[in-house]
Amino acid sequence: MGPRIFVAAGLAVTATSVGVLAARDYRQWKALGEGGIPWGLRGWMRVTRLRLTMGDPLGAAISAGDRNTP
Repeated sequence: MGPRIFVAAGLAVTATSVGVLAARDYRQWKALGEGGIPWGLRGWMRVTRLRLTMGDPLGAAISAGDRNTP
């Protein structure tokens, strides 16, 4: 058997977890209803990509360039 079985099991668990989380997120996104972007899988993928790359718009972190100091 060896370590290959553990790698395969780890990959299976990871893929299943990601699939479950993606399905849950998609259902929540669909529950919001139609809006300004394409409604469906394509729109959800676009919004998810933007959300992951741009971060949390309501976050409290302020970078040094965003401060309004005299």
